Amino acid sequence: MWRFNTPRVWQALKSYEHVARDEGVSMATLALSWACSRPYVGGGAPIIGATSVAQLADNIESCSHVLSDDALKAIDQVHIEYRDPSQFI
Repeated sequence: MWRFNTPRVWQALKSYEHVARDEGVSMATLALSWACSRPYVGGGAPIIGATSVAQLADNIESCSHVLSDDALKAIDQVHIEYRDPSQFI
């Protein structure tokens, strides 16, 4: 999937990584906490892909983490700036 290995994709990842670091969580926790906060998930759970017990524990705990308003705003800003970074090659 060469289209996901572009400078723009890596810039988007670095931006999300910065949000996660400011929030004090892993990238997986940032992503899963965000997914769990969406009303359309509606009591369900996102699909996880852990390959170790430590990752599984992090993933399970992520839905109990409530992202700060600052983190949610920052995620929205990154999304606006890099809506689909693979499309701008």
